[in-house]
Amino acid sequence: MQKAAASRSQPADDQARAPLLVLSGQDVYRERRLLRWLCSFWQWGFAPVLLAPGKPAIRPATQFLSPLIARQIPLIPSALHWLFLTQARTAGGAIQFLQQNIEVGIRLLTLKVFRKWRVPLFVADPGLLPIVAMTRNILPIIAIDFPDWVSGVAHPRTRAIWAWIENTLPQIPVRITVSEPLRQILARRWYTSSKTNAQKKTGVDVVVPNMPMKKEFPDSEWFVSVRRSLWQRSARGQATLLYFSGFSEGARGLKLLVQALHRFKTPLRLYIGGQRTPAVMKWLAQVPNRHSVRHVGWVTPVRLPSFLRMGVIGLTLLDNLPNHWVSLSGKFFDYVHACLPQVVIGYPAYRRYLKQFRVGIAIAPDPDQLADAILTLLSSWQVYEEHLDQTIRARHHWTWENHTTPLANLLRQFIHQAM
Repeated sequence: MQKAAASRSQPADDQARAPLLVLSGQDVYRERRLLRWLCSFWQWGFAPVLLAPGKPAIRPATQFLSPLIARQIPLIPSALHWLFLTQARTAGGAIQFLQQNIEVGIRLLTLKVFRKWRVPLFVADPGLLPIVAMTRNILPIIAIDFPDWVSGVAHPRTRAIWAWIENTLPQIPVRITVSEPLRQILARRWYTSSKTNAQKKTGVDVVVPNMPMKKEFPDSEWFVSVRRSLWQRSARGQATLLYFSGFSEGARGLKLLVQALHRFKTPLRLYIGGQRTPAVMKWLAQVPNRHSVRHVGWVTPVRLPSFLRMGVIGLTLLDNLPNHWVSLSGKFFDYVHACLPQVVIGYPAYRRYLKQFRVGIAIAPDPDQLADAILTLLSSWQVYEEHLDQTIRARHHWTWENHTTPLANLLRQFIHQAM
């Protein structure tokens, strides 16, 4: 009976799948969030077509999709590959480039087949919204996950980008953000924009945190088996801290970490995963010599579980900046799925989840508090084990599927209306 019910929830065959155009400016090999969306779209009965730089992501996609499904998702890489990898290294640079070469954007998204069929469009990169604004015949669905663009950061390029985005928002039926504080800021801007531009507020704002999928990480036993031995080593002065910056090019919280490390007389090991940028290397050069630092470079989705298995404490560090106040980093949930107790800057979105499960210690962006929190977890096995048990419980609740499934019917509704 269960199998029959499951089969009825899926399309009868691939011909019954509704096409969905997915637009991203990120390299599909690195963007796990994009792969999660592709997996969900396929499971919900859509047939996604991906426009993104890079080559077909068959190998990393097999973590989320079967190899057969991964091969059935077409990729159109040429235009965006040329645009982002040779002309514009960042989303802001892409906007500036497109303003000067507007024909590229028009040619990219006014493909005759998509215009004719009115294929709905999922935009995984808000920097591409200006292109979307030019295409009136495609229904856009947007995922906004760059909080610095909507939190009032005073940067000339940011203000210019927001002006484009703000004029595009009224056309978007489903707007997706990664945290409740970010959604609230977006709603306030909507209210101001509607009064100023006499625009009617339409569409729906949905919060979808950047959580791993259920089978994205191994079972908890694979991680828990090494945590006790790692903690026992830390009691002998061999503690390993993990700092995972993800796809960010910045050095979020590294200044705070370097300042905190000066308080530790006992040598610590620090493993860094992420991009080896000048900002990151600048701060790592200031780590006291008694501590060892190993920068492993970019951590692919395949390598991430093994990387997160090497430490005894994870660090979710942020700076005292408006865009960080409303953020909800994916590495916060990565640590949880790796059963790794963590120290986290206690901005509102994080405290909301820590009230559900005490998977880490929340602190202010202060080096003394960071050092105290690390010492608390390293000095008492009872305290550490309590946080470890909480991660085991939380990883079953904080999953991508649990937070995206309610969105499926909403997307089908809007797409049906558009068709």
